[in-house]
Amino acid sequence: MAVRRTRGERYRFRRLLLQVWLSAGLVAAVVASPLLLAWVSSWPVRWPELSDVGQAYGTVSAVPSALGFCGIAISVYMQRE
Repeated sequence: MAVRRTRGERYRFRRLLLQVWLSAGLVAAVVASPLLLAWVSSWPVRWPELSDVGQAYGTVSAVPSALGFCGIAISVYMQRE
């Protein structure tokens, strides 16, 4: 006998499935980025240029890190009250 799910349960399941797929895609993109950088660059690999790209990733990643920290600080403040 099949269990019928409510509309809300189906929505939550689809949302969870979408989050899993997006997370997997993000992880795959991060893992593949060094390979893609090597493919895009001409051979032999110019490590100083790849290093500059790595520095750019570090700069860009500071913004989401700061936003995440702010989110944690706000949630701690709200739970304290």
